[in-house]
Amino acid sequence: MYNNEGELCYLQVGKIRIKPKAILQWLIPGKKQVKFQDVINFRQKTFNYKALEIYYYSPLVDLSSTNPQDYYNFFCDYFGKLQFLKYFKSNGNIEAFPNLQQIKPRTHDAILKLSSAQQVLWAYFLFRLLGLKHRVDVGNSTLARFLCVVNGIDLDSYKNSYFYRLMDKAPYIKNDKNLLVDLEVIKLHFQERNLPTGDIEKVIIEIVTR
Repeated sequence: MYNNEGELCYLQVGKIRIKPKAILQWLIPGKKQVKFQDVINFRQKTFNYKALEIYYYSPLVDLSSTNPQDYYNFFCDYFGKLQFLKYFKSNGNIEAFPNLQQIKPRTHDAILKLSSAQQVLWAYFLFRLLGLKHRVDVGNSTLARFLCVVNGIDLDSYKNSYFYRLMDKAPYIKNDKNLLVDLEVIKLHFQERNLPTGDIEKVIIEIVTR
């Protein structure tokens, strides 16, 4: 293992022993084929470590910041992503979260006021904001199940939902004119909650400049 400077920072320390019988088979022609790694035996004793420097980028905090709220926001963002991934790997099994109260969550009124198509765009861009790209980190099924949870729809029927059918086309779920209207709605929704809108604006610009 090497750090960003190319320096070795993980080293196994031990003893190498040679197997006499194996080395004879390795050297004598015509004998059973023996590879070099079969001739030696490495017995590990200890590890030597060198400290790693960790580099990261976050739009929420800079290492020069002295504002505790910035670090708190960064922690919530990081912890939230871990919980999302854990939930999706659990296929919605509540037992994977022993500390979670088993009560019906309150859905966000503003989300429920959006149309189904707008909710698909909302989920698509929300997950991109979380660092989870559609078709790369999360699939259609995951996002459709997420929207079913938000709307209180039975998860067993997610494949028959309008969300699932639209998700396969996201974010291009309508013709350009109607899609622009929905994108502006989602952009405004993000802006009102002080969320970045860069990904939404890229799609809007792409459609307008075609």
